[in-house]
Amino acid sequence: MTLNIGIYLLFVSLLFWNFLTFFPYTAPRHPDIPTINNIEQLYFNKREILRRTVVFLFGFLVIIAVQSETMKRLMLFVAILGGIVLGSCNKTNINPNDPRAIIQIDIDPNSTFYQGLNTVGGWIYVANGDQSAYIGPGSRGVIIYRESQNTFKAYDRLPPNDPNKCCTGSQCTQLIVGKYYPFAKDECTGNTYQLLDGSLIQGNGRYPLIEYHTVYDGSLLHVFN
Repeated sequence: MTLNIGIYLLFVSLLFWNFLTFFPYTAPRHPDIPTINNIEQLYFNKREILRRTVVFLFGFLVIIAVQSETMKRLMLFVAILGGIVLGSCNKTNINPNDPRAIIQIDIDPNSTFYQGLNTVGGWIYVANGDQSAYIGPGSRGVIIYRESQNTFKAYDRLPPNDPNKCCTGSQCTQLIVGKYYPFAKDECTGNTYQLLDGSLIQGNGRYPLIEYHTVYDGSLLHVFN
């Protein structure tokens, strides 16, 4: 009986710890740069929290159903190992510099207003308010790149590695395409990234470009986070 209670308490503690490890750490930002609020962070993570809840509740029910003490110990070991792996993957894959800004851009990439996107390989910058585009606090603007006739890439202009290294007042580094095309460069650190897939090809850093979702319906391009 004592062993059963101990197993259940450990399982509940592990579940609670696993939730805490998922809530993303927000890196310190320059004092003049607005930060995303907690409600947006919760919205960003709700699917992952639900997935983890289902997995761990399933494991919990299995432990209750199994009567063998040996099997209980084995299941507890598997649950703990799974929690450690999930926690490690979370820390590895999530960029703490991601502003997790709300992005809502709806444009016609074939219009004369966006001539830079009219042909394959073209690109443009989009700032908050451009043609009713909404780019939330924390973002430094968006780069949109036309990969093919019907596919697009969208990246934040915030450098994914050491983004606040070169801040002067309220002005901080933005990724530049221009003369560096087909790459985007952080002129502060010298890091250079591929527009094709966002990967770091030159410089020092751990993370690729911060990418947003794109959907093209043949008429309008929708960019969102």
